[in-house]
Amino acid sequence: MELTSNSTIVLYLIIFLVATIFASMSQKKVRVDNNYNITDSTVCFRKTPFLLSFLILWFFIFFSNSGPDYENYSVIISRLSWGNYTAFYDLEPVFNVVLLAINGIVKGNIALTIAIVKTITLIIVYFSI
Repeated sequence: MELTSNSTIVLYLIIFLVATIFASMSQKKVRVDNNYNITDSTVCFRKTPFLLSFLILWFFIFFSNSGPDYENYSVIISRLSWGNYTAFYDLEPVFNVVLLAINGIVKGNIALTIAIVKTITLIIVYFSI
């Protein structure tokens, strides 16, 4: 089933909203006793909603090939090799090395290379949160 542009936008908005709701549910809650005292044991970060938030976004990012960057990255990865790396040096040299390294690990599977790059990006975003 191919989605239209509008339905894709609606789907991504729903995914983003659900992930945001789970992420906000995971935030620290401070409990106070009857005297309004706060102790370290009363502050908790809920890991399960945070993990669910990550997995919801990861599932749709990892298994989708939509977006303009996907086609551009697949063309770059298919043309890029260690032998012609210097020809691509002016176009994000460090990112190209990362693409070459991951593509070498997955033995030339372009879709898996892009999915791993997306996963690493999402992990960096979640660690920054």
